[in-house]
Amino acid sequence: MLKMLRIVFAIISFILATYAITSHNFAVLPFMLFSLGVMFLFMGISELQEKRKANAYTSFTVSALEIFISIYTFFF
Repeated sequence: MLKMLRIVFAIISFILATYAITSHNFAVLPFMLFSLGVMFLFMGISELQEKRKANAYTSFTVSALEIFISIYTFFF
């Protein structure tokens, strides 16, 4: 379940990044960053379930940073 959600959010991020590069419409980048943050959140949860705490904490930190940056760039 978590692996499938991780793959879905990775595909969403890839599609949004490809669209932004090809159309030069960079207004979609906050949405791409948010989907990357959610993907890293699911990666952290799956790493935590597999008892790999160092990788899980790194993924949670990256996720929090990505989500914060996406919200910041979306509103400011």
